[in-house]
Amino acid sequence: MNKITLIGRISKNIELRTTTGGKDVANFSIAVNNPYKKDKEGNTQADFFDCIVWGTQAVNLQKYQEKGNLIAVEGRLENQKWQDEKGNNHYKNVIVCESIEYLAKKNGQQMPVPEAPIPSTEVSEDPFQNFGEEITLSDDDLPF
Repeated sequence: MNKITLIGRISKNIELRTTTGGKDVANFSIAVNNPYKKDKEGNTQADFFDCIVWGTQAVNLQKYQEKGNLIAVEGRLENQKWQDEKGNNHYKNVIVCESIEYLAKKNGQQMPVPEAPIPSTEVSEDPFQNFGEEITLSDDDLPF
């Protein structure tokens, strides 16, 4: 299984481009606090991860997010290998994002969340009044 989930802040401006095949792709990196890495003053240090996202999510990320905003990414880890002009091999691990959630703006404000319907709060006086009674269902009562 190849699955990774990270929560961090966008650490550089999002680079959006379109491939020769017409697909949108965005490259960015996120900084994730590492509680096991401390500087001399005892402050928590961050690990930086390169990410890539494709399609509509790439366009939306570049349109609505910026450096410093808190996001959650979920995807898979991919090893990339290439050769430079001198023939030297280079390797890089990249997170290929399958979903991205916007969590907070860089100034600490929460991202707006759509309102969900409020469930009914009607409760009988005794919530255990039917406890222990046998329930019988017919095939007509099942949703499938």
